[in-house]
Amino acid sequence: MFSGPDGVLAIYQRSKKPRDHLWNAWVCRPVAAVLVYLLRATPITPNQITFLSLFTSLAGNAALLLVGGAAGPLLAALLVELAFILDC
Repeated sequence: MFSGPDGVLAIYQRSKKPRDHLWNAWVCRPVAAVLVYLLRATPITPNQITFLSLFTSLAGNAALLLVGGAAGPLLAALLVELAFILDC
């Protein structure tokens, strides 16, 4: 799962950018690499995942506006972070 040409580590290495932020390199891209590994044998395309990130981001915005109390901003932050991971 983790090693080999199609393993999570190889997917992560291919997704890295030369000047990436620490948050991307240590949090977002590793999670995205696991997601890519899990979806590799499905008919889901990278464009479909990126399109899903749009709706996830919109859901985060809606949560910020519609969910009251402290749960709204927390849910919004989680959804926007998930959208960013999907876009990685």
